[in-house]
Amino acid sequence: MRPLIDFLLLDDLPWQERLLPGSRQPVRARLLSEDPEQGEQTLVVDLPPGWALTEEGYLDADTELFVLAGELELNGQRLTRYSYQLLPAGQLRRRERSERGARLLLFQAAARFLPAHDHGPMFQPERAVGPVHLHQVAYEQPRTPGFPAGAGRKTLRLDAATGGGFWVIGMLPFWISPFLETHTFSEENYVLEGEIETSIGLMTADSYLHHPPGVPHGPMRSRRGCLVITRAVGPFQTEFHRVPGDYTFPEEW
Repeated sequence: MRPLIDFLLLDDLPWQERLLPGSRQPVRARLLSEDPEQGEQTLVVDLPPGWALTEEGYLDADTELFVLAGELELNGQRLTRYSYQLLPAGQLRRRERSERGARLLLFQAAARFLPAHDHGPMFQPERAVGPVHLHQVAYEQPRTPGFPAGAGRKTLRLDAATGGGFWVIGMLPFWISPFLETHTFSEENYVLEGEIETSIGLMTADSYLHHPPGVPHGPMRSRRGCLVITRAVGPFQTEFHRVPGDYTFPEEW
């Protein structure tokens, strides 16, 4: 299981040089979190201008990616800032390149790249998602019962079996949640824009956290509003609890 990370700032992490499966051109990456047992990692990856997949083939594990900046061509489709895609295990990757460079939020398991000219035998096409462009997704009410007012959700992927998935929550300025909350799922958050204040401190753009299932956290507030990614893995259920005593944030609004 991944450890509790509450929270870190991207710029505080060192750059590592890596090779992405299927390419011989190195990229820079910052590791946000990993599961040492399963080999799953969450990374921010910078693709240099001209980066390309060296050969076509497929991975034998899922890959999720969200474009933070720049552009990426993937299987003939163009992903730009705030585009999302899920590539299931076995999906053929014919053409993958970035002429101008890109910054990706990448979720991947330990995987082998297998050269091929067709999908792998494990490929399930019904699981493929995207590319989905955030600006084309309508806001909806948060699906968590009792979620404090003043927020909207854009769903990019939904696991019908568990209720988990990948979405972006937008909070209005002066939004507040006065609760402690716990989840039955593991939760990753990445702040895209704005800021959100927790009992731990102030999360600004490019802040990241990971909460394992059952870990209480909160309360929270946002003075200026924010846009936050949530990636939820596991059965989706949240409980809100009143904070014991008279908790107040250390500074005024």
